[in-house]
Amino acid sequence: MSLKRSVLSSEAVSPGHPDKVCDLVAESLYAELRKSNPKVRFACDGLIKNNVIVLGGELSARLSSEEEDKVILRALESVGYGSEYLEEMGFPGWEIHKIFTEQSPDISRGVDLQGSRIGAGDVGFMYGYASRYSPDNTYVPYFIAKFFMRKLWGLWRGGDPLFSGLRSDMKCICSVEYYKGVPQRLRTVTLCLSHSVLWDKDDIMEAIAPVVEDCLECVSDYLNIDVEEVKINLNPTGAFTLYGSAADSGQVSRKIVNDQGGRGLVGGGGIVAKDFTKVDRVGVYGARNYAKRIVNYGLADEAVVQLSYEIGEPSPLSVSVELKGASSSAKKYVSQEISQVDFTVSGIINKFNLWGLPEIAHQECAMWGSVGSSMKEVISGGYIFPWELV
Repeated sequence: MSLKRSVLSSEAVSPGHPDKVCDLVAESLYAELRKSNPKVRFACDGLIKNNVIVLGGELSARLSSEEEDKVILRALESVGYGSEYLEEMGFPGWEIHKIFTEQSPDISRGVDLQGSRIGAGDVGFMYGYASRYSPDNTYVPYFIAKFFMRKLWGLWRGGDPLFSGLRSDMKCICSVEYYKGVPQRLRTVTLCLSHSVLWDKDDIMEAIAPVVEDCLECVSDYLNIDVEEVKINLNPTGAFTLYGSAADSGQVSRKIVNDQGGRGLVGGGGIVAKDFTKVDRVGVYGARNYAKRIVNYGLADEAVVQLSYEIGEPSPLSVSVELKGASSSAKKYVSQEISQVDFTVSGIINKFNLWGLPEIAHQECAMWGSVGSSMKEVISGGYIFPWELV
């Protein structure tokens, strides 16, 4: 039995969160390698703690160690982990450790099939979700949390002296009340914003209050939900002055739900710092795109598409779809059409021209996740992922 009323939550983090810092470092290295070899094989894990960053994985090409370090340091600097951060936390400098090998031949022979066919580079299953209740068809609590993060991150990144006390490590979790499956009211917005020791909670709230009000107005307009009685919680423990990798370790792909739209429907692997033969990554793109098509064509209120693959096979093992708020005729149409969709690895790569994906797409994937953010009001530069276009 389902409750008529429920409260559902989701979170988003800023690019200065330690996990996303790791994502950006690893994905930046992939983007740099792709400049000379767009089809480079790449799988990279990473860990950051204090002033130490460790990267490891399998690559089919390398830069010089010095060039790789430059890419890594540039990525760290761009999200607030440069010399000022090191000085503030009392660290002497960054220690970078790299452990890379070639891709296993057992994997390569499964990927490199005859002709233009590409086999799946791993075993896995993945989901794509879409909802008609948010402007970019993502999960409503996630959309709101990410909207707040985009705006507040912009305050730090903009360099305005009014916000000089803010730091780059931020998190937001939002709770939304639903009635019969439809979002009705924003109940809470909890913000964890790192800051200078010279600022306290009152200083932060005074600085961000106009932006918070603007966010609430936009949420009300975009989503048509009630924000009148929302509770704003700021830094619940009182302070957030020890931040970043000094306070919390970070890992590549640890924000897997954040990266895939905030709904909690995820497969077995992350989707950053992997090349496009990895179905953990491209399968999400294909599934998300088709789920979004279903919702945008008015066939359902919500759609979940699941794909699964086995290593070495170009086509999925299974394709399934679940619909909410769909008529019988819409369900029949989707069940017939989905069997005609090309979910092969090479089909997804070619459909979205992934071999030609620009550098800004790599940055956006790492910093903000691979799903949603197709609104020019909330994204830098107005870039839209090709799998978000329907």
